[in-house]
Amino acid sequence: MQDTGTRINIPPPSVNKTEIVFTGEKERLAQAVARVKKIYEEKKKKTTTIAVEVKKSQHKYVIGPKGNSLQEILEKTGVSVEIPPIDSSSETLILRGEPEKLGQALTEVFAKANSFTVSSVSAPSWLHRFIIGKKGQNLAKITQQMPKDAGVNEENQCFGREC
Repeated sequence: MQDTGTRINIPPPSVNKTEIVFTGEKERLAQAVARVKKIYEEKKKKTTTIAVEVKKSQHKYVIGPKGNSLQEILEKTGVSVEIPPIDSSSETLILRGEPEKLGQALTEVFAKANSFTVSSVSAPSWLHRFIIGKKGQNLAKITQQMPKDAGVNEENQCFGREC
């Protein structure tokens, strides 16, 4: 876009369109189209696709806040990770990239997917107030002593109550 002054509109994967739209001056537009086609042909030759199963409940950790983890994996490895839509029951993630980089991307995907786990402790309801403590002090103390991001889910709630 910078080199040719052409506007290029690439639809997001969620739209499920394959058409890239170019807008600009005729000659410069032709240059932009040629360059995009060249990138496409190179990637088509070199790219391999693999499918991996990741529990649906762990997809949000692979995606990350605002898609940051997906972007991070792409920047680090050059591999794109496709996640099924939220309303799909599929647990299959698709990784697309150069064969020598898929291993590293796969490692990243599983590291993100397994970065959070859920555990529960059975405690009778009469005990809950003792565990929570006055104004949540006991829970606050427990979470402060843990490494960052441990024990508190992404909504910053502890055991279903606000910390």
